[in-house]
Amino acid sequence: MRFIIYELLYNNENKDNISSLSIKEKVPDLHRMLRIENNKFIFDYKKIESQKGIFLKTHFSYTQIKQFPINKIIIVLRNPLDVFASLINYYDIETNKIAELVDFFCENRTLPRFKNFPNWQDHLESWTNSGLKYCLIKYADLLGDFDNQILRISKFLSVKVDNKKIQIIKKKRLFKN
Repeated sequence: MRFIIYELLYNNENKDNISSLSIKEKVPDLHRMLRIENNKFIFDYKKIESQKGIFLKTHFSYTQIKQFPINKIIIVLRNPLDVFASLINYYDIETNKIAELVDFFCENRTLPRFKNFPNWQDHLESWTNSGLKYCLIKYADLLGDFDNQILRISKFLSVKVDNKKIQIIKKKRLFKN
């Protein structure tokens, strides 16, 4: 999603040699920018403000960061079972521990290392019930209906996009690029 937002808002010239550092600069990961003081998250958003606003990636729930100025949200929704499988791969969980994690996940809708965070459902509901404008994008739809999802995102961000730009984004989003 960070890549898509970058392409829609900042790469008007459709440059091919954009590095991930450029994307991280324009659409940073909130988790890497926070510090904790007195048990509160501190985020100096003025350091990254631009004329186009601030766009951040986060896995936090709305409840966890509602003190920050938030205008619009793009929620990327992924099947929790796919999330579970992805986390097993990402954290390189040993095969003999997977059955135990499946039981924990089924009961708690999260993994033990995330038990201090809202579960999948509570996380989603914190954003959808926040009263803020949001665009819900299903991860599976990004894979299977990419063009229409880019149109939805661009409309939500009030950015004009044509078929040529969509095809450029589609080509450049591939992992090998």
